[in-house]
Amino acid sequence: MATPTVSRLATAPAVRARCNGGNACLEACAQLIDKGTALAAEALDSADIDYAEGLFQARGTNRSISLADLARRFPKALDVRGHAKVPAPTPVFPNGCHVVEVAIDMDTGVPTIARYTVVDDFGTIINPMLVEGQVHGVSPKVWARF
Repeated sequence: MATPTVSRLATAPAVRARCNGGNACLEACAQLIDKGTALAAEALDSADIDYAEGLFQARGTNRSISLADLARRFPKALDVRGHAKVPAPTPVFPNGCHVVEVAIDMDTGVPTIARYTVVDDFGTIINPMLVEGQVHGVSPKVWARF
């Protein structure tokens, strides 16, 4: 009998999408903040600019400009059109347990599901509908084993 193997990329599709798409979004945000910092330095006449929670502020002063105001003041200057080269994500595997309590009719031998319990470690949930869909999608696979 052959020994089964698992491909390095055999992770849940949502995990791959989050790792790849999330890293690309993170890179785009970093580019946006870099551009915004340079523009805020010009707008606030300061070389030392800090950014937090949508606000660029001249360090050591109360002068600031929001990301939205900066975008209005410098139309198209904050466009991010670069591409992020994202390294292959480290495989991540979900953890969970499906417990099925089965009742067997003593006369016919027919099993029925008396109780079905699911416990999963989802980690940080980005899209609750996707998580719900994954749990609902795997449940029939468990039931089909009967």
